[in-house]
Amino acid sequence: MSLSGKRVVIIGASSGIGLATALAAAEAVANIASKILGPFYAVKHADPRLSQKGSITFFSGVAAWKLFPNASVVSAANAALAAFARSLAVELAPIRVNAVSPGVVEMPSWNEMPEEERNAFFENLGKQLPARRIGQANDLADAVLFLMQNRFTTGTVLHVDGGHRLI
Repeated sequence: MSLSGKRVVIIGASSGIGLATALAAAEAVANIASKILGPFYAVKHADPRLSQKGSITFFSGVAAWKLFPNASVVSAANAALAAFARSLAVELAPIRVNAVSPGVVEMPSWNEMPEEERNAFFENLGKQLPARRIGQANDLADAVLFLMQNRFTTGTVLHVDGGHRLI
């Protein structure tokens, strides 16, 4: 058999290519599991205990709508969670289900970035956003409270991103 003119993909568990692929796949699965499976199991076990007047609010993310290089798995996971929220709004009605989709928000999770670099990033991005600033934790808290208190809002993704998805 000749392989001339054919494309061959070889993935071996013990080769560098196989290991790199396996590690990338493990990272992707972990990302998806944390964004999708956690909420899935939380709802599965909480559903029988939730008030019919209750509300569930998930966090998606701007990456579902604003595409970034090397972030396809994060984008897919965030979009899947938004779709999950919309589907659950129908399945669990009259319990209301919504999602908040934050943009860049100044939170402790950014502290891994060196302070000078982080401050420059925040300042530069803030100047580009239609809101002319990055988000703060209270912006997200206000959004969640709105979704929890507004009894006529369900199946909605509330974008709290300063317009990031628009640029």
